[in-house]
Amino acid sequence: MKCVACATFAAVFPLGILGEMTSIGTLVAFFLVHLAVIIMRFTHKDVPRAFRVPLGPWVLPPLGALLCVLLMATSSKETGIRLGVWMAIGQVIYFVYGYRNSKLRNPKPIESNLAMNNLTVQKDEQPTSNESVVDQNDSKVEKLVI
Repeated sequence: MKCVACATFAAVFPLGILGEMTSIGTLVAFFLVHLAVIIMRFTHKDVPRAFRVPLGPWVLPPLGALLCVLLMATSSKETGIRLGVWMAIGQVIYFVYGYRNSKLRNPKPIESNLAMNNLTVQKDEQPTSNESVVDQNDSKVEKLVI
């Protein structure tokens, strides 16, 4: 399916426009990666690092982000407008898909959980919003009744 979409774009749009859009899209991605390196260094201090960025979060990542912005600024105005429109279309698709497929909006019943099927209610307790139940190993657990 992606091949058909790429072939259609290549057939419809001039090669120069496609090259400019590829370049500015890549620059946006690199800009976001540079910012993420800076942000993650301070918001997730305890995460083990497989490697360290040379010259830390203070020299190369800000310099790289600045160079990406400068290169994007040299693009034509039409390329910037195309990028904005393309990103707006992507955001609409992203949020519509997320709204329709949200697990919080459309929760699935707990019945599929095999552990919940083996639970029974204790006779000496009154059912409440959280029923106390005992599993086959006689360990007491709390079951949320929805």
